[in-house]
Amino acid sequence: MLSALALLAALQAAPAEAGQSLPPEPKAYVTRFCAPIAISEPDGGVLRQHYADWGAKLTNEDQAQAFRPQDADVPGQMVGFDAPGAPHAFVDRRRGMCSLIYTSAHTPDSVIADLHGGLNLGGHDAQWRQVTTKRVGRPGPIRYFMTGSDDGRFGLCATLFEDLRLHDATPATMVRVETCRLGPDDTLG
Repeated sequence: MLSALALLAALQAAPAEAGQSLPPEPKAYVTRFCAPIAISEPDGGVLRQHYADWGAKLTNEDQAQAFRPQDADVPGQMVGFDAPGAPHAFVDRRRGMCSLIYTSAHTPDSVIADLHGGLNLGGHDAQWRQVTTKRVGRPGPIRYFMTGSDDGRFGLCATLFEDLRLHDATPATMVRVETCRLGPDDTLG
């Protein structure tokens, strides 16, 4: 896991061409911030270093309540970022879960762009792929999967929950990243 976090830090710190000032690209919070948390071992030192690399700061529970959607379960400690337009992250180390809260009714374009990327997971170059589930009734939330095993059924899931509401009625979107196993009715698109 330490090598995965070191690789992610190196990818984030890639220098720009000398003499060029490029506009900052949106940070890949799903793939580069949350995915390493979901797949890492519960080592406090590694997590603290990951937070430091991202400029993430723990917040108190009063601040966290303002960003917990009222119509979804969002466990964990809230982490804030200084970057403008950054989401608020809730990290639950016991469950290996990282939830990002965006203050918009629909998934931001930066998240969709992030989900078209990938990373090296379990020795495999893995890409996010959309999951389709055979079901009767209303469709469930949009899910993406990144394989992390040889059989292709175990890995990471990123689930998008749109049109949620914060306690002050502000619209919100939540992206939950956690380890998962594909079910027998799940197919990858």
